[in-house]
Amino acid sequence: MQLMNNFFSTFKYIATRPKFAFQQLDNNSAKGWQPLLLILLTINLFWFGYFNYIDLDWLHQQQLNLYASNVSPAEVEQLKVALPNGEAVKNSIMLTSTLFLLFHGLLLATILNVLTKLDEENVDGFTDWLSRSWWTMLPLVPQLLLALLVLYGMGSDKVMYQDLFITSLNKLLELEQGHMFYVFAEGFDVFSIWSYILLFYLVATKTKLATSTCLTISLVPLVVEIAISYLMS
Repeated sequence: MQLMNNFFSTFKYIATRPKFAFQQLDNNSAKGWQPLLLILLTINLFWFGYFNYIDLDWLHQQQLNLYASNVSPAEVEQLKVALPNGEAVKNSIMLTSTLFLLFHGLLLATILNVLTKLDEENVDGFTDWLSRSWWTMLPLVPQLLLALLVLYGMGSDKVMYQDLFITSLNKLLELEQGHMFYVFAEGFDVFSIWSYILLFYLVATKTKLATSTCLTISLVPLVVEIAISYLMS
Protein backbone atom coordinates (compact mmCIF):
# COMPACT_ATOMS: atom_id res chain seq x y z
CA MET A 1 0.00 0.00 0.00
CA GLN A 2 2.81 2.40 0.89
CA LEU A 3 4.47 1.65 -2.45
CA MET A 4 1.33 2.65 -4.33
CA ASN A 5 0.85 5.75 -2.19
CA ASN A 6 4.39 6.86 -2.98
CA PHE A 7 3.79 6.26 -6.68
CA PHE A 8 0.59 8.32 -6.81
CA SER A 9 2.21 11.04 -4.70
CA THR A 10 5.18 11.23 -7.08
CA PHE A 11 2.83 11.11 -10.08
CA LYS A 12 0.90 14.09 -8.69
CA TYR A 13 4.06 16.10 -8.07
CA ILE A 14 5.42 15.26 -11.53
CA ALA A 15 2.44 17.20 -12.87
CA THR A 16 2.43 20.04 -10.33
CA ARG A 17 5.89 20.31 -8.73
CA PRO A 18 8.39 18.43 -10.92
CA LYS A 19 11.49 19.74 -9.17
CA PHE A 20 10.17 18.60 -5.80
CA ALA A 21 9.10 15.26 -7.28
CA PHE A 22 12.62 14.46 -8.48
CA GLN A 23 14.16 15.70 -5.24
CA GLN A 24 12.03 13.22 -3.33
CA LEU A 25 12.27 10.36 -5.81
CA ASP A 26 15.29 8.68 -4.24
CA ASN A 27 13.94 9.20 -0.73
CA ASN A 28 10.72 7.20 -1.08
CA SER A 29 9.91 3.72 -2.33
CA ALA A 30 8.53 4.76 -5.72
CA LYS A 31 10.18 2.59 -8.38
CA GLY A 32 11.02 3.11 -12.03
CA TRP A 33 8.97 0.11 -13.12
CA GLN A 34 5.77 1.81 -11.93
CA PRO A 35 5.68 4.61 -14.54
CA LEU A 36 6.97 2.14 -17.15
CA LEU A 37 4.10 -0.23 -16.40
CA LEU A 38 1.55 2.61 -16.51
CA ILE A 39 2.88 3.83 -19.87
CA LEU A 40 2.85 0.30 -21.34
CA LEU A 41 -0.71 -0.27 -20.14
CA THR A 42 -1.80 3.05 -21.66
CA ILE A 43 -0.10 2.26 -24.99
CA ASN A 44 -1.87 -1.09 -25.19
CA LEU A 45 -5.17 0.48 -24.13
CA PHE A 46 -4.84 3.04 -26.91
CA TRP A 47 -4.14 0.49 -29.62
CA PHE A 48 -6.81 -1.88 -28.30
CA GLY A 49 -9.36 0.93 -28.39
CA TYR A 50 -8.21 2.11 -31.80
CA PHE A 51 -8.22 -1.25 -33.58
CA ASN A 52 -11.53 -2.29 -32.06
CA TYR A 53 -13.17 0.94 -33.24
CA ILE A 54 -11.95 1.54 -36.78
CA ASP A 55 -12.77 -0.28 -40.01
CA LEU A 56 -9.84 -2.66 -40.46
CA ASP A 57 -10.59 -3.27 -44.13
CA TRP A 58 -10.45 0.48 -44.73
CA LEU A 59 -7.16 0.71 -42.84
CA HIS A 60 -5.69 -2.09 -44.96
CA GLN A 61 -6.72 -0.23 -48.12
CA GLN A 62 -5.14 2.98 -46.82
CA GLN A 63 -1.87 1.14 -46.22
CA LEU A 64 -2.07 -0.34 -49.70
CA ASN A 65 -2.64 3.09 -51.24
CA LEU A 66 0.40 4.45 -49.41
CA TYR A 67 2.78 1.75 -50.62
CA ALA A 68 1.27 1.23 -54.07
CA SER A 69 1.52 4.78 -55.38
CA ASN A 70 4.74 4.14 -57.31
CA VAL A 71 4.58 0.45 -58.21
CA SER A 72 3.18 -1.59 -61.06
CA PRO A 73 -0.28 -3.29 -61.02
CA ALA A 74 1.41 -6.68 -60.58
CA GLU A 75 3.30 -5.41 -57.55
CA VAL A 76 0.06 -3.99 -56.15
CA GLU A 77 -1.43 -7.47 -56.17
CA GLN A 78 1.63 -8.77 -54.34
CA LEU A 79 1.28 -5.99 -51.76
CA LYS A 80 -2.34 -6.96 -51.12
CA VAL A 81 -1.14 -10.36 -49.99
CA ALA A 82 2.03 -9.21 -48.24
CA LEU A 83 0.60 -6.34 -46.18
CA PRO A 84 -0.73 -7.51 -42.81
CA ASN A 85 -4.34 -6.75 -41.93
CA GLY A 86 -6.77 -7.16 -39.09
CA GLU A 87 -5.34 -8.87 -36.02
CA ALA A 88 -1.87 -9.07 -37.58
CA VAL A 89 -1.71 -5.27 -37.91
CA LYS A 90 -2.81 -4.77 -34.30
CA ASN A 91 -0.27 -7.25 -32.92
CA SER A 92 2.53 -5.85 -35.06
CA ILE A 93 1.93 -2.22 -34.09
CA MET A 94 1.45 -3.00 -30.39
CA LEU A 95 4.71 -4.95 -30.33
CA THR A 96 6.55 -2.24 -32.27
CA SER A 97 5.25 0.47 -29.91
CA THR A 98 6.42 -1.49 -26.87
CA LEU A 99 9.87 -2.11 -28.34
CA PHE A 100 10.20 1.53 -29.38
CA LEU A 101 9.34 2.69 -25.86
CA LEU A 102 11.97 0.40 -24.36
CA PHE A 103 14.54 1.52 -26.93
CA HIS A 104 13.73 5.15 -26.18
CA GLY A 105 14.22 4.57 -22.47
CA LEU A 106 17.54 2.79 -22.96
CA LEU A 107 18.81 5.50 -25.33
CA LEU A 108 17.75 8.28 -22.97
CA ALA A 109 19.39 6.59 -19.99
CA THR A 110 22.59 6.12 -21.99
CA ILE A 111 22.70 9.80 -22.95
CA LEU A 112 22.09 10.90 -19.36
CA ASN A 113 24.61 8.45 -17.95
CA VAL A 114 27.33 9.77 -20.27
CA LEU A 115 26.63 13.49 -20.15
CA THR A 116 26.02 13.79 -16.41
CA LYS A 117 29.59 12.62 -15.89
CA LEU A 118 30.37 16.31 -16.46
CA ASP A 119 29.47 16.57 -12.80
CA GLU A 120 32.50 14.94 -11.21
CA GLU A 121 30.62 14.39 -7.96
CA ASN A 122 27.79 12.50 -9.62
CA VAL A 123 28.07 8.76 -9.03
CA ASP A 124 24.76 7.65 -10.56
CA GLY A 125 25.02 4.78 -13.00
CA PHE A 126 23.07 3.63 -16.04
CA THR A 127 20.40 1.79 -14.06
CA ASP A 128 19.78 4.85 -11.89
CA TRP A 129 19.14 7.02 -14.92
CA LEU A 130 17.06 4.34 -16.61
CA SER A 131 14.80 4.07 -13.58
CA ARG A 132 14.34 7.83 -13.43
CA SER A 133 13.90 8.26 -17.18
CA TRP A 134 10.53 6.52 -17.19
CA TRP A 135 9.13 9.28 -14.98
CA THR A 136 9.93 11.88 -17.65
CA MET A 137 7.85 9.91 -20.17
CA LEU A 138 4.63 10.03 -18.12
CA PRO A 139 3.14 12.76 -20.38
CA LEU A 140 2.57 9.92 -22.85
CA VAL A 141 -0.32 8.82 -20.65
CA PRO A 142 -2.55 11.92 -21.05
CA GLN A 143 -1.42 12.23 -24.67
CA LEU A 144 -2.73 8.78 -25.57
CA LEU A 145 -5.88 9.11 -23.48
CA LEU A 146 -6.66 12.41 -25.23
CA ALA A 147 -6.15 10.69 -28.60
CA LEU A 148 -8.71 8.04 -27.61
CA LEU A 149 -11.21 10.74 -26.63
CA VAL A 150 -10.67 12.39 -30.02
CA LEU A 151 -11.31 9.06 -31.76
CA TYR A 152 -14.60 8.45 -29.98
CA GLY A 153 -15.57 12.10 -30.39
CA MET A 154 -15.12 11.93 -34.18
CA GLY A 155 -17.79 9.27 -34.48
CA SER A 156 -16.10 7.73 -37.53
CA ASP A 157 -14.47 4.33 -37.96
CA LYS A 158 -12.31 5.59 -40.83
CA VAL A 159 -9.59 7.57 -39.08
CA MET A 160 -5.81 7.20 -39.35
CA TYR A 161 -4.22 7.13 -35.94
CA GLN A 162 -1.95 10.09 -36.81
CA ASP A 163 -5.04 12.29 -37.08
CA LEU A 164 -5.93 11.62 -33.43
CA PHE A 165 -2.92 13.49 -32.05
CA ILE A 166 -4.42 16.93 -32.40
CA THR A 167 -1.59 18.70 -30.57
CA SER A 168 1.23 17.39 -32.79
CA LEU A 169 3.63 19.78 -34.48
CA ASN A 170 2.57 18.46 -37.86
CA LYS A 171 -0.92 19.86 -37.37
CA LEU A 172 0.80 23.22 -37.89
CA LEU A 173 3.45 22.21 -40.45
CA GLU A 174 1.24 19.82 -42.47
CA LEU A 175 4.21 17.84 -43.79
CA GLU A 176 3.45 14.97 -46.13
CA GLN A 177 4.57 11.41 -45.50
CA GLY A 178 8.01 10.98 -46.99
CA HIS A 179 9.20 14.42 -45.91
CA MET A 180 12.52 14.20 -44.05
CA PHE A 181 10.98 15.54 -40.83
CA TYR A 182 7.50 14.02 -41.10
CA VAL A 183 8.11 11.35 -38.45
CA PHE A 184 9.48 13.90 -36.00
CA ALA A 185 6.69 16.43 -36.64
CA GLU A 186 4.02 13.77 -36.12
CA GLY A 187 5.56 12.57 -32.86
CA PHE A 188 6.42 15.93 -31.29
CA ASP A 189 3.69 17.92 -29.52
CA VAL A 190 2.88 19.84 -26.35
CA PHE A 191 3.18 16.65 -24.31
CA SER A 192 6.69 16.20 -25.70
CA ILE A 193 7.56 19.68 -24.45
CA TRP A 194 6.31 18.63 -21.02
CA SER A 195 8.60 15.58 -21.12
CA TYR A 196 11.64 17.72 -21.95
CA ILE A 197 10.78 20.09 -19.11
CA LEU A 198 10.67 17.09 -16.77
CA LEU A 199 14.00 15.93 -18.17
CA PHE A 200 15.54 19.31 -17.41
CA TYR A 201 14.31 19.19 -13.80
CA LEU A 202 15.60 15.63 -13.47
CA VAL A 203 19.13 16.57 -14.55
CA ALA A 204 19.06 19.79 -12.52
CA THR A 205 18.04 18.06 -9.29
CA LYS A 206 20.34 15.06 -9.61
CA THR A 207 23.51 16.95 -10.54
CA LYS A 208 25.32 20.12 -9.51
CA LEU A 209 25.80 21.30 -13.08
CA ALA A 210 25.05 24.85 -14.18
CA THR A 211 21.51 25.56 -15.36
CA SER A 212 22.70 26.16 -18.93
CA THR A 213 24.50 22.80 -18.93
CA CYS A 214 21.41 21.01 -17.59
CA LEU A 215 19.33 22.63 -20.30
CA THR A 216 21.79 21.55 -22.98
CA ILE A 217 21.83 17.97 -21.71
CA SER A 218 18.03 17.85 -21.62
CA LEU A 219 17.89 18.96 -25.27
CA VAL A 220 20.43 16.44 -26.58
CA PRO A 221 17.76 13.68 -26.80
CA LEU A 222 15.67 16.06 -28.92
CA VAL A 223 18.55 16.47 -31.39
CA VAL A 224 18.98 12.68 -31.48
CA GLU A 225 15.24 12.27 -32.09
CA ILE A 226 15.36 14.70 -35.01
CA ALA A 227 18.37 12.84 -36.47
CA ILE A 228 16.62 9.47 -36.19
CA SER A 229 13.52 10.94 -37.83
CA TYR A 230 15.67 12.18 -40.70
CA LEU A 231 17.27 8.76 -41.16
CA MET A 232 13.84 7.07 -41.13
CA SER A 233 12.46 9.37 -43.85
